[in-house]
Amino acid sequence: MSQPPGTPTLPPEAGRLPEGLREPLEHAWRDFLGACEREGMAPPQEPGLLAQLVRVWGVSPFVARECARQPRILAPEGVARLERPLEPGELAAGLRGAVGEGGSEEEFMRRLRLFRQREMVRIAWRDIAGLAPLEETCGDLSDLADAAIDQALQWLAAEMEPGVGRPFDRDGREQSLAVIAMGKLGARELNFSSDVDLIFLHSG
Repeated sequence: MSQPPGTPTLPPEAGRLPEGLREPLEHAWRDFLGACEREGMAPPQEPGLLAQLVRVWGVSPFVARECARQPRILAPEGVARLERPLEPGELAAGLRGAVGEGGSEEEFMRRLRLFRQREMVRIAWRDIAGLAPLEETCGDLSDLADAAIDQALQWLAAEMEPGVGRPFDRDGREQSLAVIAMGKLGARELNFSSDVDLIFLHSG
């Protein structure tokens, strides 16, 4: 498939991949270029970033697919987030801003999924490209799960309150729900394939 003049091409590293990895990578690259055109954004051209792209996409079809679905992951502001570790609390704050307030359950879940997918791409990219130590990768995956659980709990509480009110004990004290993470999430050792085991405790 020919490309217009000036279109960025994959770096030479792509040609050294086994055929079974190279062909899906080239297909993903074409999909990504098409997505960039639809979004009206210029594809990345920085050689170092493209070399990382070959390394990451070559072993992670998920990352390649999500970059084609959300090409602004590789826009300049997205690349800046790939290049640095997050500050404490930054991930949770980002999720709060992404899901917003109000809206239907369907819309809330859509926004939550999009944020989760973007963050999974960021975490996987930094891990595969050698930009993050194992402790950061596990910590970010755990923080992402924590933030998603917290936002889901807050959304459900706000959704139910108009119909059933807030829970109080017989002495009039407001009661709360505690969510306890077990296993790898509780130890902040979550990995990409981990299940999340939770215990829900009500103070009443």
